[in-house]
This record gives sequence, C-alpha cells and structure tokens, in this order.
Amino acid sequence: MAKIESEILVGKTLEWKGEFDLENKFIPEIICTDRRNEFSIVRDEITINVLLIAKANIKEILLTASENTEYENLSNVLFELLKYENLFDGRFYETIILQLDGMDIAAIVSQKWLPYFGSKKSYTYICLKYDDDTEYKSLFQQWNEMCDNLGIIHQMYLYSCYSSDITPDVKLALLLQTFEPISDMLNDKGKIVLTKTPYIIKSAPCNHCGEMVSATIKNKELLFSDRIRAVINKYGVGIFDNDNKEILIEKSVNLRNKVVHLDCGQTDVLTGEESGVYLYKFSLLYRNIVLNELGLESSGYNVIIENWIRNFDRKFNHCMIQ
Repeated sequence: MAKIESEILVGKTLEWKGEFDLENKFIPEIICTDRRNEFSIVRDEITINVLLIAKANIKEILLTASENTEYENLSNVLFELLKYENLFDGRFYETIILQLDGMDIAAIVSQKWLPYFGSKKSYTYICLKYDDDTEYKSLFQQWNEMCDNLGIIHQMYLYSCYSSDITPDVKLALLLQTFEPISDMLNDKGKIVLTKTPYIIKSAPCNHCGEMVSATIKNKELLFSDRIRAVINKYGVGIFDNDNKEILIEKSVNLRNKVVHLDCGQTDVLTGEESGVYLYKFSLLYRNIVLNELGLESSGYNVIIENWIRNFDRKFNHCMIQ
C-alpha cells in the first residue's frame, strides 16, 4: 500500500479524542468534569466550527471547516486548543482517535507531533468553569495572541515540563530560564519592578597566601536572582509560602547557571530530587503568571492552588528548602 504523506491530506472534519489515565487516583475535579463548548473561528478565510466535549478523563474535539482544507490548517487549530486546555488541566491526553473525514490518520501524522503532546506527566489540575461559549472563545483567542508573543518561551515551558528524555535538574534549569524574558515583559508592563541587588560578595584566592578572601562590592547589573525574586514575590504567594525563598532562589540560580551556562564550578545547587519537586512549583508559578495575564481573577483558582500546595508540601516535606 502506498504511503500517504500528511502534507497532501485534505478534508473538512478533523476528529480527535483523548484520554488521561487517572491510575486509580480519585481527583474530584476531573471525575466531575462535564463540559461542552462550541464556537466558530475564521482562519485563512475559512470558517472552522469548534466543538469540545470534556467528560471526566475523556476529551473530544471536532473541527468542521466550511470547505475542504489541508490537514495542517485543521491540526494547527487542534494544537492551539490542546495547549490552551493544558494551561488548566496541567496535563495532555493520550490520543485514542484521530480521523480526517472519517479516515484514521493517527499512524500517518502522529510521529510528526511534538513529543510533549503525548506526555503522561501531570501537574496541578485547575478547574475553570466558563460562563458560556462566548467566554471560552474570548479567552482562547486571548491565549492565541499571548502564545504568539511568548513564542519560544512557552515552547520551552512545555518541553521542560513534559519531556521524558531529560533529567529533572536539566528540566528545572530550562524552566527557570523562561523567567528571564518573562520578568522583562512584566517589568515593561509595570506588573513587577526589577531592582538591582545593591551589593554582592566576590570571592577570590589571595595572591600571597592562596586562601579564599571575600569582599563586598557595589553591584552594577541586574542579576538573574533579582528577576526570580521579583516574580516569586508577586506571583508566588501561596506557592512558596513554606519555603525559605532566599536559599531556594540562590540554589535555583546556581542550578540554572550550571546547566544553561555550563558553569561546572557551581556546587551549591538543588539536588536531583529537589529539582523534581520544585519543577512542580515553578511550573505552577509560570501558569499563575499566564492565567493572570489572561485577566482571570486569581480568587477563582487560588483555593485550588492553596489546597494542592498544602498536600504537596506535606507529602514532600523532606525535599523542601526550609
């Protein structure tokens, strides 16, 4: 049988169905999910009707175009929806059905999907209840504009959180790196104020005795720790309340420098186990920023975050930086 290339697939309807394995866990917010959203968008002068149904741990998306169009056009909308839903779900769903005009195309196209779409990793589930389809469409469109502005930043977030081929310390270092451009964005908008640390301590071996000596000098540049501190102080309330934030920031910055800048001299860094734990907290910090930028009232999901953090800190108390 001749191989069909995804580039020549054309149709009017793209049907996707996914399932998330709860692994015998009872998560009330997921089990009680029963949501249906329907609206239309226009892409390249083609109207696409979107129907999304979420019930418990099953999610279905049906895209119907006003005329025949390339698979790529429909799949781009599908990916946008999956990334938007991921902001709240904290997980992706395993694809169990993917059909174009009733033809199973999963085997043809799935190998070209970015790997995080098939990740089984799960983070905090934030249940958002929409007033109506108009609100869903409005937030989804806002998200698309924001995602375009974030560009590689959000791609890095998804890769660092949902990849399965790198270790937790490298994941966390890559995730931490996203807060550098994000802090600039928030500072430009007046959401945070980036302030330079007035003094820093420099250490070096003495030329005469060889012993390490330290000196306090005036700081002339904005440090990565200044950026992380400003972001945590504004958006990390409730997430890092039980942590020693200054020690956590220092160890996190050292980890980022060791991995991103290949600074092998850094030794006071988060361990692999600690990195795995704080990957959850910093991923929640990132999502908290995005949800805030979407204009969502934090009161709507703060209780969920606080309850999740309370249980998380209790479970991983031995890994907390206190």
